[in-house]
Amino acid sequence: MKKINNYIGLLFLVIFAFSCSEDSPELSTITSTAPVQFNGINDNYTISEGEELVLDYSLGDNQIFDLTVEYDLGGTASEGDDYDVSAHSSDIAALEKAGSVTLASYEDFDTEGDETVTITFTGSRGDGSIISKTTTVTIKDVINQGLVMIFDWDVPFTFAGSNYTTCPYIDLDVYVLDSDGNDLGIYGAATGACPETLIFNADMADGTYYLASNMWENGLAGLSLNLDMPITMTAFKQNVFSVTYTQTDVWTSEDPDQANDGNASFKEVAVVTKSGTTFTVSAPDGTVLGSGAKAPNKLALTK
Repeated sequence: MKKINNYIGLLFLVIFAFSCSEDSPELSTITSTAPVQFNGINDNYTISEGEELVLDYSLGDNQIFDLTVEYDLGGTASEGDDYDVSAHSSDIAALEKAGSVTLASYEDFDTEGDETVTITFTGSRGDGSIISKTTTVTIKDVINQGLVMIFDWDVPFTFAGSNYTTCPYIDLDVYVLDSDGNDLGIYGAATGACPETLIFNADMADGTYYLASNMWENGLAGLSLNLDMPITMTAFKQNVFSVTYTQTDVWTSEDPDQANDGNASFKEVAVVTKSGTTFTVSAPDGTVLGSGAKAPNKLALTK
């Protein structure tokens, strides 16, 4: 009986020794004393307007706690106007080793110089320690070589003793036509917005474009307001010219619309001629309102 007990005891020792001889990766991770930190994030980045930056980071094998990483934003650029981020925080489960956030900058038509975004990555770990890393992203200002046109018909009026404006009730669309009056299928300014915005990009085909308006919906019909609703057009090419012109052939609050009445008629607004990066904006009678070629791009001067 004593011999049997000795054999059993020896068997337990062998099993124990064998189990301790294998190194468990999770056990090694848990007992690691190396500090957790954000790896893979540089101190500085540079992008241009309209570009995206993906910030991937790793945390190392000693990341053993559930971790929420906050992305705190600062700098001279404005979120929502100059850029957006894909998230303001990320939840990283215990033993997960990586995370990511994307910054997408906007291409605009404002000349405002280079701007910066600071992103501070901060995480509070389960052991009470705080990890943090700050990076600065410089967004280089780009001079857009296209043409922006804004069409506004918001006119104030009074009805039954209260004050209103026409934008919520009138939907005017601006179409782009060829010299024969054919619709070219460019509908940037034929939406439900007020004002409408149309952008001619520098890579569009050269030629002459005729802009004409149509009243899609008239929510003021039948009220006998007798309002004139001229479209005021603002056209600008960044760092070259900016002009404003008010349509002379105007829509009124008594005109039939297309949605309800089938009125598919047009009223001329302006003419745009494009040759390379040179844009010329003219009134319907041919009067040149503004013309200019390529503007200097500060990126070309920056090393």
